Amino acid sequence: MAHIKPGDEIVLREKKTGKKRYININNAVYEATQGLIKTLPEDGNDWLFRSERTGEPLEVPTFCGMVKKWCRRAHIKGNYGSHSLRKSWGYHQRVQFKTPLYLLMKAFGHSSELVTSRYIGIQTEEMKNVFMREI
Repeated sequence: MAHIKPGDEIVLREKKTGKKRYININNAVYEATQGLIKTLPEDGNDWLFRSERTGEPLEVPTFCGMVKKWCRRAHIKGNYGSHSLRKSWGYHQRVQFKTPLYLLMKAFGHSSELVTSRYIGIQTEEMKNVFMREI
């Protein structure tokens, strides 16, 4: 991992589906992981995010619990977890950066743009905007 730089692509295999996921490292990810990478063994045979308790890779339920704890500490009301981060990323990609739905659909591994628009919660908002337009 120490040799990875912004713009590089890494390949992960999703545990749930077994599909390969290709991820490009952007500047924010690069900067955020540099401290962690320096703590890894030189041979690179370790997990970047591992459980402090077991030493095994960090799994979704554990990460979800961490997000819930962070939200409680920050006094954020609501039921948030790891999926909330994923959905929020998609929502902001669409609304702030105007990322086309078909690209988000690919990023999420969804079967249709409709599934993606429902998933990130923009369908209702965009429909409201359609009806609110004045001719």
